Amino acid sequence: FSFSGKVNVSVDFGKAAIEMLKNEEGRNKSFNSMIDALNYMGQFGWEFVQAYTVGDSKTGYVYHWLLKKKIKK
Repeated sequence: FSFSGKVNVSVDFGKAAIEMLKNEEGRNKSFNSMIDALNYMGQFGWEFVQAYTVGDSKTGYVYHWLLKKKIKK
């Protein structure tokens, strides 16, 4: 858990290159919290499915949030 005031968010879309997580300068967008990131993704139609944690108190924790989005055919 970090008290830095910002969170690092990475998104795995498979092989698709997505620009929605870049700011105006082309750098990675920063978020104030995981909820901030979740709300941002919600603007693009993504919905929360499940969250889980990997790691321990010695090595640190990584929090995974699974999202889904309906794809138009």
